[in-house]
Amino acid sequence: MEQAIKIKPDIYYVGSLDRTRKHFDSFYPVKKGTSYNSYLIIGKEKTALIDTIDPSKKDDLLSKLESLGIKKIDYIISNHSEQDHSGSIPFVLEKYPMAKIVTNSKGKDFLSDLLGIKENLFIVVENRKTLDLGGRTLTFLSFPWAHWPETMMTYLNEEKMLFSCDMFGSHYASDDLFYDHDELYEYVEQYYAEIMMPFRNVISKNFDILKGFDIEMILPSHGPIHKNPKKIISLYEKYLSDNVENEVTIIYLSMHGSTEVAVEFLSQKLKENNIKVNLVDVSGMNISGLLRAIISPLTVILATPTVMGNPHPAMQLVSIILKEYRPKLKNMAFLAMYEWGTRAIEMMGATCSYLGKTNLGSLKIKGYPKNTDFAKLENLAYSVINNHKEYFKR
Repeated sequence: MEQAIKIKPDIYYVGSLDRTRKHFDSFYPVKKGTSYNSYLIIGKEKTALIDTIDPSKKDDLLSKLESLGIKKIDYIISNHSEQDHSGSIPFVLEKYPMAKIVTNSKGKDFLSDLLGIKENLFIVVENRKTLDLGGRTLTFLSFPWAHWPETMMTYLNEEKMLFSCDMFGSHYASDDLFYDHDELYEYVEQYYAEIMMPFRNVISKNFDILKGFDIEMILPSHGPIHKNPKKIISLYEKYLSDNVENEVTIIYLSMHGSTEVAVEFLSQKLKENNIKVNLVDVSGMNISGLLRAIISPLTVILATPTVMGNPHPAMQLVSIILKEYRPKLKNMAFLAMYEWGTRAIEMMGATCSYLGKTNLGSLKIKGYPKNTDFAKLENLAYSVINNHKEYFKR
């Protein structure tokens, strides 16, 4: 039987580790697996379950509840309706039919659509609404678009614990519930880039909500618990701010070596002028590495070979990703390699135009780079260098 993990007296971790999962949302690689976190809070009068877990792991959750001898659950708090959080609700209801689902109005609509939960099983709460468990009080905090429109957080007043849903999470399966080594924060950053970055602007507007609460522990829906909340909150403040770094991310793909030669030349010139360069080769499409590399650079350069007159398909996908993930970069530049014709820059530029960023230059190179091409590449490099110097004088 799976055993629950005691966090504090009458507060338990009843979630599940998933070390075998290779991708999340059928898109993002999860090298360290993930966890589906669910928490049980036992008050003097009522018992609440904070989220459930992915239905593939429902038996772990039910086994942990059984190990605690839980005969009654009064409330299932649904901070987020997506199935890796909510998918086991029907199975919990089978075992604990007296339970009511506590969520906001959008959450109710979504859970009804996704899981077919009946109207009479819901308790709909508004922002800052409280729920008394007897000696323990839950406060519900609306936090829309982190990362769905209905997402909320739950704060346990007396213990100063924030159940933060997807915010502050990571895809990192660890036997240590409070794992806090440097490696973890690579996966925290990756998770932010994949899940939260597209909604940075709206999240940043709501982030000050947390300043009104004394938080001693953050318990996300994926990954280890944060016993040092100031550290993770500070990281998110950095991610969410408009501040960029003196960095250039060059995203490229090289079919026969020409693009790589041009990119290496550009990279060297930028580094010689004290600009950090992130080189992202998207052959094979490492989506996580790509997204992490666009969190905070001032400038992104897209460099592509030409395929049938167009950008390489992987590079066209990159331009779509930039459009959809909306990183806070300020500048872009474009490079296309070709032989008999190219629309690559026009196509990538049109897709990225929705970002509204400054174009520091566009360069097309026919064939393998020649001396005249290296001179043009140097001019492009200095366009970027001078822009960075001016920007960081402010």
